Amino acid sequence: MQEKNYIAEQLKIKSSTFYWPKNDFIVEQQILPAYYMDNDDAEESLQTMKAMAAARSANIYLLIDMKNIKGASAGARKTLAQASPTLVKGVATLISNPISRLLSNFILGLNKPVYPTRAFSNKEQARVWLKSLKDKNEV
Repeated sequence: MQEKNYIAEQLKIKSSTFYWPKNDFIVEQQILPAYYMDNDDAEESLQTMKAMAAARSANIYLLIDMKNIKGASAGARKTLAQASPTLVKGVATLISNPISRLLSNFILGLNKPVYPTRAFSNKEQARVWLKSLKDKNEV
């Protein structure tokens, strides 16, 4: 098994691909189409984000494209909602269909994440919001 390069601009895991260009502070996570995320997937996502953040000595401002996700287990939602606010500084979710909207609402409402979260249907608006969080955190 090949060891992962956590400084790479693109990193694939079972459920998704992470994109983190060197000149950008936003990590984009593209969930695979029609994927159902379970708790193991959520744990792998969190461990990957921790390793990426450590490798770059940076915080995570995450943009999750979940427009085509099939769903997520209750355990996965709970795990993701409990990510450390010292690691994750904000999460914007991209949604487009009823399933992604429902899942996003679960993450945002039911599981009460300890970091700022917001759902968007427009990627640029999501990026602007994440930039405003970063600017606020750097004051």
